[in-house]
Amino acid sequence: MRVHPSQLRVGCVVLDDIKGKSGRPIIPKKTILTETHLKVLEKFLVKEVNVSNQLQDKKRFIPLPIRNNE
Repeated sequence: MRVHPSQLRVGCVVLDDIKGKSGRPIIPKKTILTETHLKVLEKFLVKEVNVSNQLQDKKRFIPLPIRNNE
């Protein structure tokens, strides 16, 4: 599922490499997102991330609402 980075949470599983504006991967696929990854996505101004509909702990991932400042 493709979501805005502000909708992600710790434990999301990345399905595709996340690339910066230069086209180079900044977070590889199959990464389990941590708080540090979420900050990196914000700093690199990533617009969209493809993540699994299940979290690392196999619970269903329900995207958070998009923050107003996004």
